[in-house]
Parts: sequence; structure tokens; C-alpha cells
Amino acid sequence: MEAEPFRYRSDRRCGGPEGRGVRDVRRAQAAGAAGLVSSYFPVRGGALGTLGAYGLVATPDGSRVAVIVSPGSNGPSSPAEILVIDTRTGGHSLWLGPRKVLGKVYFGFDEASFTGNGKELAILGPARCIRGKNAPKCRSTAGEEVRAYNIAGPGGQLGQGRIVLRQSAIMPISLDYINDAIISLDGSTLTLTEVGGGGLNSGFVEVLAVSTKNSKNRRVIFKMNTGNGFSYRWFSADTLRRHFIIAAGPGRETKNGWINRGRLVPLKPNQGDDISIEAW
Repeated sequence: MEAEPFRYRSDRRCGGPEGRGVRDVRRAQAAGAAGLVSSYFPVRGGALGTLGAYGLVATPDGSRVAVIVSPGSNGPSSPAEILVIDTRTGGHSLWLGPRKVLGKVYFGFDEASFTGNGKELAILGPARCIRGKNAPKCRSTAGEEVRAYNIAGPGGQLGQGRIVLRQSAIMPISLDYINDAIISLDGSTLTLTEVGGGGLNSGFVEVLAVSTKNSKNRRVIFKMNTGNGFSYRWFSADTLRRHFIIAAGPGRETKNGWINRGRLVPLKPNQGDDISIEAW
């Protein structure tokens, strides 16, 4: 395990688009071999007030932090946004996502991760048709997608992004789901958590490494057979994106640990249900 000089956190657990979200971004200082947090420090520009933000991520060197802003946070018809904070100056840059259009495929923002240079975000989310009265016909068969967005500038319009991976290319979208996606520092690999199971006692939680150039080039890092159903709480990577923590398991037996050569090495607390949030 590499030593970590700090980690970022919010004073509320980072939820999804419907959650309470991020209100205040702080830097956490860990001390000792146990990795216990000894103190928190306010981040410049990290006070977000009542903004509907979630999905906090940071660059490996901690110089930039990004949060996803829920649609409607800045007015009834405002689109999803990505707010990037320069932690050295406290400056903000705001990137506007596409608006929902009837009869068109809309990509929602769920989970994000930075590439190593801090100029690009890889975002996992659903690609869904926007339906409504008299809406043109629309069809989307991709399920979830991972799209990459260049956020190197001072802000602006994001556009549709670059599609890195379609769920339909690697798994049946009617049975299985991607819960998390983390891009490698060089942008060459996505590490995904897949959950699902289409029959009796066929539940599973799996961690996959998938090439961003060719989705057929993939390998299983870890797989847990969970029987009839599954639980899933948390997935986290170290700064170099080489080691991973997961809290998952059968519905009533969630386990918490780090993945080592295909095995789950337990961490305290061993029961993942006791964890509110954790990071490598």
C-alpha cells in the first residue's frame, strides 16, 4: 500500500443524483499505519452551500477536485454540470452538460474519475431516451456508458463527450449492471465493478479491467459469487489505480476488504454494512 498524504471528503456522504450530496469539501490528513484520519482542513473554494452536488473526485496530486452538479440545481431547466475546483487558488470552472431533448438519447452523470494529467474526466452513466407526449421515436440499446470529457479550460459547454465504453459491448444490459468505473492514469484501462445474475443462486459481484481501445481485451480481477442476490456498498482505488478496496457480498453478509491477486483480504470493520465511507 502506498502512503497517502491526504484525501478529500465531503461533510455529507457523496450520494447519487437524488442524494443530499456534497456541501463542503475538506482535505483529510491520515496518520499512522492504521490510516486513521487525524484532522480535516477546509479546501479553498470547497464551500458549495446548497448546491446539489455529488460524486466528488480528485486528481492524483490533489490540485483539482471535481463534483457533479445535479440537473435543476441552478434553475428548473438547468442541465447537469461539472464543477472543477482549483485547490491551490480556490477558483471554479463550470462545465455545462447537454440538456434533455424529447426523442433524443440523454447521457446522465453518475460516477467520475480523473486521468493522470487532470485534464480529462471519465464519467459513468445511463444512456436513455427522453420520452414524452408527441416525442419522436427514439431507441437506445447501449445501457450504461463511460464517456470522456476534456475539462482543461476555464469552463464552457461539455457536448456529448467521447464514448469510451458501452455496457452492451461487454455484458447483457437486461441482467447485469456497472456500478463503478475508474479510468487508469494513462487512460488506457477502465476498472469496472459489475453486479447481477439472471437466475436462482446466480448472483455475483465482479471487478473487470477493460481496455479503452478494444472492449474485447478484458480480464477478471476479482469475482465473488453471492448466491440469491447481492449487496454492494463501496469501491475505491489507490492514487496510482493499481489497488482496490470493495465492500460487497451476499445480501446479509457484506464483506469489506482489499483485492490481492484475486482474493479479498479483510479490512476492519470486516462487515461492510458498518462502513459509512472509506478510501484507499
